[in-house]
Amino acid sequence: PTARAWAEMADRIDRRLSPTTYLKALAGAVGLGPATEFVAFQQYWKDLPSLTDLWQHTAELTIPRDLQGQYALALYAASAVTPEVMPAFVQLSGRLTKTLAIPMMLAAQQRCPAIVSTHAYSQWAAQYAHLMF
Repeated sequence: PTARAWAEMADRIDRRLSPTTYLKALAGAVGLGPATEFVAFQQYWKDLPSLTDLWQHTAELTIPRDLQGQYALALYAASAVTPEVMPAFVQLSGRLTKTLAIPMMLAAQQRCPAIVSTHAYSQWAAQYAHLMF
């Protein structure tokens, strides 16, 4: 799938189509494999909690069991991180599979470089120092 094919898909395919028809139309633009992955990933995004719940009720959140669901949750959290929510972000990273800890934090740092000056980040970095250095 090319960037042009994805862009054309976004402009031309009606998202109100039935899931089967939407998948077929998308597969015609980008191929069956990438289309299937994209549709499955979209479902994970639909099931994500609100940001308020994510930051205020981190300990009570239902964490997806599968890696794809956890990855969606990790990206979602990293895209909305701020220094103020770093304690909850670190707590969430600890509830996800350990293989996501560093990619999740790197995505968060790219989004908001100021998080590295927080106490929560320092604690997280000390815990994962053996993997980072």
